[in-house]
Amino acid sequence: MFYKTSDIQNKVDPIIRQLDVSNPFVKLLIGERGLGKTTTLYYIEKEAKNFDFIIPIPIEISFRNPNNVSPEIFMGEDILFQFIHKLLSFIHLNKNKVWVHHSDFFDKTMKNCGLEIYNDEIFPDPTEFPTFPTLRMTAHNISKIM
Repeated sequence: MFYKTSDIQNKVDPIIRQLDVSNPFVKLLIGERGLGKTTTLYYIEKEAKNFDFIIPIPIEISFRNPNNVSPEIFMGEDILFQFIHKLLSFIHLNKNKVWVHHSDFFDKTMKNCGLEIYNDEIFPDPTEFPTFPTLRMTAHNISKIM
């Protein structure tokens, strides 16, 4: 998506409205510095609050590579780990009925993904580094119960 800041509302609003009828997906917004990625994301996050069916989950890539794998894999691991972390944090914070109904699943998922609850918040365990296959299976399993 390449738009002038003044065009964001006209170009992005129709996309946001279509999200309710589309299949679940993750969008990645990339581009050169200064093109308006952050402005676009802030706009989408602000507008998403008007829709019950959207959960905006901004993810910053930190590129940790403790498993010494290829760059493509560790980028995928990091993005997927942060996505799972933010999604579980959102569900847990809202004490969603999904969390309550599937508490055993979420306990196991958190352990497998190196996440833990401390003071009623979910944090990464700095000594655990889940692998891409584990994270991929976890994301797939979460999508089945959502």
